Parts: sequence; C-alpha cells; structure tokens
Amino acid sequence: MTITNGSGCTAVNTTPVVVGTCPSVPCSLTGTVASSQTVCSGSAVTIQLTASGGTSYQWKGPNGYSSTQQNPTLTNATAINSGTYSVTITNGSGCTAVNTTPVVVGTCPSVPCSLTGTVASSQTVCSGSVVSIQLSASGGTSYQWQGPNNFTSSLASPLISTATAINSGTYSVTITNGSGCTAVNTTPVVVGTCPSVPCSLTGTVASSQTVCVGSVVSIQLSASGGTSYQWQGPNGFTSLMQNPTLTNATAINSGTYSVTITNGSGCTAVNTTPVVVGTCPSVPCSLTGTVASSQTVCVGSVVSIQLSASGGTSYQWKGPNGFTSLMQNPTLSTATAINSGTYSVTITNGSGCTAVNTTPVVVGTCPSVPCSLTGTVASSQTVCSGSAVTIQLTASGGTSYQWKGPNGFTSLMQNPTLSTATAINSGTYSVTITNGSGCTAVNTTPVVVGTCPSVPCSLTGTV
Repeated sequence: MTITNGSGCTAVNTTPVVVGTCPSVPCSLTGTVASSQTVCSGSAVTIQLTASGGTSYQWKGPNGYSSTQQNPTLTNATAINSGTYSVTITNGSGCTAVNTTPVVVGTCPSVPCSLTGTVASSQTVCSGSVVSIQLSASGGTSYQWQGPNNFTSSLASPLISTATAINSGTYSVTITNGSGCTAVNTTPVVVGTCPSVPCSLTGTVASSQTVCVGSVVSIQLSASGGTSYQWQGPNGFTSLMQNPTLTNATAINSGTYSVTITNGSGCTAVNTTPVVVGTCPSVPCSLTGTVASSQTVCVGSVVSIQLSASGGTSYQWKGPNGFTSLMQNPTLSTATAINSGTYSVTITNGSGCTAVNTTPVVVGTCPSVPCSLTGTVASSQTVCSGSAVTIQLTASGGTSYQWKGPNGFTSLMQNPTLSTATAINSGTYSVTITNGSGCTAVNTTPVVVGTCPSVPCSLTGTV
C-alpha cells in the first residue's frame, strides 16, 4: 500500500493475507420443551417451549402443524392433533438443538358430578286460580321445565296463570350447573274445584213504599259488604246501580222489587221490597190569589194587569179578544175598546192547589184635559238687507216646535236662524209650541228686512 500525505511525501507498506479453511468452533446449546401432555377432546392443547440461548424456533407436528413461535398454542384440538411435536431451537451462533414432546388428545375420563336441585313442594290450586311453580337449585345455571298440556319453560321460576284441570299433573325440571352436572326434580300440581267457602252476607234494602201516581218512586238500597247489585222488578225493570231511582211511576210499576247483592268473595244475598203506586188521597188546598184592582184606561194608552199570588208557582190568564198569557204579570199594550172586559187568572201552587181571580178593565175615550201652555218668542226685529235675520224663541213646557214664515220658511228647531235675509224674508213668523201633554200655543213675531239708512262718513286723508 502506498500512503501519500499533504506535502506529497509517500510511504509504501505491505501485509501478508492467507485464505484457507477456518477451524471448527464447538457449539453448546440445550433446548427444553414442556413435558408430555394429555388433553380431552374439545379442550385446548397448549405447547409451551423454553430454550437457553435460542433466538429462533421451528415447530412441526401432526396434521401438518408448523409454527415459528417460541411458545405456540394449538386450540380446539381433536384426535388428529395427537402425536409427537418437535422443535428446532437455534441460537445466535447458529447452534441448533432439537427436542420433542408427545401430545395425546382423547376422551376425558368421567368427572364425578355433585348437584342437588330442589323445587317447590306439591301444590293444589282451585280452578281459575293462579298456578305458581317456584324453583330453587343449588349450583344451577340453566333450567328446563316440562309438564302437562305440553308445558315447557327455561325460566328458573316459571308461572302458569289461569290454570284449569288440563294443567294438573307432574312437572319436572332438569337443573344444570356450570360443570355440566344435571339433576332432575319433579313436583305434582293438582288443579281442581275449590271447596265451598262459607259465605256471610247480610244485605238490606229500604222499607216498603207507597207513592201516588205521577210521583217519584225512589228505591234506596244499602248493603253491607256488597260490591255489586242486580235489581229486578215489575214492567221489566232492571238496574245495576246500588241506589236506583224510578221516576214518573204509574200503576204498572207496582209490585215487588228484588236485589241480588254480591260481595268481593262472591257471596250473595237477595232482598226484596214491595212498592205500591196508586192514586193519592185528596189533600185540602188553601190558596188565596190576588190581582190588581180594576182599571179604566184611555184608548191608545197601556192596559197593565198586575197580579200577585201567595204560594203560586204558575199562572194562566184569559181575557177579551182571545187574550191568553202564562206570565205572572203580563202587559197588554196599545189597547182599544175591543180589549175591554173581565180578565181572569188561574193561580196554581206547588201542591196543585188553584185559585181563580178576576179583574175588570175598561178601555174608552179619555175626557178632555184643560191645557195650560204659554209660549214666548223674541220681540219683533228690523234688520238691514244683507244682514242676518235671527229669530229666537223661548217656550215654557214646550217639547216640540213648528215654525212657519214668509217665502215658504219652515223649521222644527227651537231656535232657528235665517241668514243672509232680503226683503222677501220680511213678514210675520209664527211658531206652534207643543208640550208633553199635547197642549199647544201659537206665537208670532214680525220681521222687517229693509235698506239700512246712510251712515255719515268721517275720513281724513293726507298726501
């Protein structure tokens, strides 16, 4: 080799090299595997390997098995996995060691089971009641029930409801624990008719009743311990009410009414009560009815008939010209002579007692009534042409006014105003004043519309 430095100096050196066969290096490697294994079919075959100094592993075995894992696991083994498994262990120096382990996969020997299952004791239930089968099992994880009428259940404590005779028989349950151990237990169930249970129920109804035709038949019932009631009676009467009421009764409702009272235990009691519906005896009536005193009214005025009756609840009025009314205090308005005559009223109280009263009414022409009315108007007026004519009127007791005047003037105002008057508005203006009684008074006032006289002028102008 020639070596040159930075200044261009050189040096030559040599070294000998021999190429030949290396001497053998002793290998020392011991590999170990798990001891032989015997497993049951269906269980897991686990092969665990340990090797000192190993860096790689090559497993081979039955059924074409191979693995490069150090500690491989073969699961779900069957008989075809039985045989010898070998592993080649290699270390970092390339040394190898081969080890084997036998594995047997077969049927596991029987394992003794210890399981005691218990069920509820035998049961006798009444038809229509609830059959309840309660199960308790020590160590059980699953349950399979079978019984009459194709009954099956996987519940631990199944319930059969609304049982009948077809549910009678022996019920069996297979109890299984986590180890697969089983125990079979049975329990008999009898579904039959329950024995009679003594009933104690006293039902009471209202006492017998006698009512008048057209009155209210009221049947009142009270029952101790009752929860339902069934009534029957004359004329096809039925009711499920505890206290029914039959209204507007007649003779066909007379007879015996019976009620079947049932309590929560199904006990029943039957009670009856007679009811008589007939004609009530006469009850003395005492009723005094009064009406307003006789009336005389003028034609066109209001005929007012006012009635007051003690104890009355209804009223029937009749009178001339076909008059009728059911009002207590009727009013006949705008009466004429044909409304004159006697008016009668039949007064009835709550007991049906009646009293008849009459009152005469005379409708005629009213006599003349003297009128006293003084109306006043504003004093006479003289105005210039083109100015405003104002007629002001005042009347005592007046309620309406009718004005008339020259040039066809009319007005219904109390204080009319005629503006922009000319000579054709000159003349006498009259007003008819009427009060509330119809009395009238006529007043007049003269009005003169002419040319106003000249007015002297006073004007000073400066330039």
